[in-house]
Amino acid sequence: MGEFRGIEVGLWALTGGTVRDVEADEIFVVLDGEATVRFDTGESVELTPGVVVRLHAGERAEWEVRTALRKLYVVAG
Repeated sequence: MGEFRGIEVGLWALTGGTVRDVEADEIFVVLDGEATVRFDTGESVELTPGVVVRLHAGERAEWEVRTALRKLYVVAG
């Protein structure tokens, strides 16, 4: 999507499968799909449409996507 005053806003999509990621400082809302995000801390979050999640820079996570996932995200620059 783009950037506004140092804040990145965009759409992100991932088809089914599992990926590992190091997160950015981000807030997102799930638009479509179902997934589970598991953090190295042992915590997990179930993602379905309408769920809002806050990620912290440097967190390590595994994303298990069951149905194609789309999210609208905001990342602080």
